[in-house]
Amino acid sequence: MSRRPYSQHGLAVINALVIVLATSIIATALIERQTRLSTALITEHDATQAYWLLSGALDWTTQLLAEDARGSAITVRNGLWAQVIERLPISDERSTAYFSGYLQDEQAKYNLLRLQRQGQVNPAAVTQLQGLLQAIQLPPKLASEIALQVAAMQASSDKKASQAGARLPSELTAARSLDPTQQAMLNQYTTLLPEQTGLNINTASAYVLSAYIEELSLADALRIVAARDQGLWFRQVSDLNALLPTGMQATTPRLQVKSQWFSAHGKLELNQTQRRFQALLERGANKTHIRWIL
Repeated sequence: MSRRPYSQHGLAVINALVIVLATSIIATALIERQTRLSTALITEHDATQAYWLLSGALDWTTQLLAEDARGSAITVRNGLWAQVIERLPISDERSTAYFSGYLQDEQAKYNLLRLQRQGQVNPAAVTQLQGLLQAIQLPPKLASEIALQVAAMQASSDKKASQAGARLPSELTAARSLDPTQQAMLNQYTTLLPEQTGLNINTASAYVLSAYIEELSLADALRIVAARDQGLWFRQVSDLNALLPTGMQATTPRLQVKSQWFSAHGKLELNQTQRRFQALLERGANKTHIRWIL
């Protein structure tokens, strides 16, 4: 009796199993692909929503600066602008996001644009910056290197310094030799504003005051800042003279009591998505302008 029918039957079963297996593999791949696509779409949706919420956060910062300006003729360290937001819930019908953010007074820092005058290095400002860098334990030689780059940017372009290749001090070529901790320190005490600005004596640190005001020792600067931060705010620049050592005088326009330039720092958490931003804001008489955003 022939066994051929049984062989054909067995082959048919094997073929059917192969088809089932192949179909299962294809179905599994399609499901995995669909899952990845769905996850990507959800993430993209979250990112888009987070972007729009961060746009709203920038509106919050500009309103905060406007309210601060209306409420006070000077800019002080405990002003309305200085409040910190921690995980503020922002809800709609479908989800809840959490916003955290704060503002920094950029005129409390040493403006690196002072290192040049009409595209030429300013030696006096270089000496000031060397003293500041030494005080915050950064290499003083950076002052000359930064000055050369800032002066070159001004000499070779009609654009402002912050529009010619760097927005933060840590983005300058000379700062690339610093480690991340040192770069953060540089950003904390120096700034790169797109125009010459005065230093706000109500918000500046003792390190920056000492570097900025000729012959003011760090010890005297620490004493002045301690008295100021207890509520002895300066209503005008000449008020500082009462706290300066004998024979020393504060001068304008190098020094100010109100600030126009601020940086906004924010983070938005939405489901598994986090979006961060940093922006430079210029507070004008009627409106706050966003000069750049990272």
